[in-house]
Amino acid sequence: MTGISAASKTAIILCIVIGSSFVSVVWLGSVIGGNSQIPFEDVDRGWSCGRSIRENLLITDAQTWQDLWTSMKSGESDPPSLPYVNFTTELLIAVFLGEFGSSGYFANITGVFLLLTGYRIFVVEVHPDPNCGVLAVMTQPYHIISIPRAQQDFSATFVYSVHVRSCMP
Repeated sequence: MTGISAASKTAIILCIVIGSSFVSVVWLGSVIGGNSQIPFEDVDRGWSCGRSIRENLLITDAQTWQDLWTSMKSGESDPPSLPYVNFTTELLIAVFLGEFGSSGYFANITGVFLLLTGYRIFVVEVHPDPNCGVLAVMTQPYHIISIPRAQQDFSATFVYSVHVRSCMP
């Protein structure tokens, strides 16, 4: 516990002795460099967005959001309105998996954590089992979420895992 003052060490020890184990773990984590899970809300997700390049984005301003939305929805005959985002209090995280030659692929942001080094975003990439029947169509799976904006800007690390979805009941 180098770098922590004697008063903080005493507070940590008191917290361990007096506090409940749940409160102790959360409090210790925030002092020593643990992480905090951040609540998030879905803004948009789907399998067709016209973006064929694999990308991870942090969107922090309205103009970038407008440009992204316009490019995503330009192929639609009746595109939906741009979802409102208050960029003073929120930011967006967008994951684009690139392009696939069939249906059955999905992007799913499952967790966002704020570490001392920046955001860590967990993404599950869902693929169809090779034995599943899929449609022969071009798809571009994506997921966009909003999170509360931190007091300062942070970098982001995206951690991917792949889940192969069975088509068997």
